[in-house]
Amino acid sequence: VDPLPLAGALGALVGAAASCKDPHKLRPPYASRLVFERWGAPAGAPRWRVMWNGVDITDSVEGCGRKSPPGCDDVAMRRALLGDRGVL
Repeated sequence: VDPLPLAGALGALVGAAASCKDPHKLRPPYASRLVFERWGAPAGAPRWRVMWNGVDITDSVEGCGRKSPPGCDDVAMRRALLGDRGVL
């Protein structure tokens, strides 16, 4: 399994500097998992959570550091995943 696409996705989410500090994010071990959860909020926009090998790394995603409400807002997650390319 090629770890480079997963390493690239982690670098895009948490930033190259943070990704390079963690050897497991720089070169993900075999059977590593990156999970995106998206849920609808009853009174607002959808929220996201990002899990890396069972650990919630949502607060590490660029633009997603708010504690309340929990998770990352839709605009920040789209920006982290797509940059300036637009829609998800």
